[in-house]
Amino acid sequence: MSTENSWRLEAGLVRDVRYEKRFAIFPRICADGTKVWMKNYFNKFEVWNHPAAGEQTLGHTDYIESITEEEYIVRKLAETL
Repeated sequence: MSTENSWRLEAGLVRDVRYEKRFAIFPRICADGTKVWMKNYFNKFEVWNHPAAGEQTLGHTDYIESITEEEYIVRKLAETL
């Protein structure tokens, strides 16, 4: 575990990973070096929230990376298997 995020876990915050679908109107370079243009890609976020907040986002959101639509599908399939 990185020391950068350890204080969040010690404080009792819960980490949730969310993906947000975007459309690349302008060329965009994803995390794996693939250039995406005029197609969909996803931004990955980590949301840190307190368990008592429920569905409300009272915590902190970190942008992690941009990934291609193909990489998103692979990750979601890997989670379900």
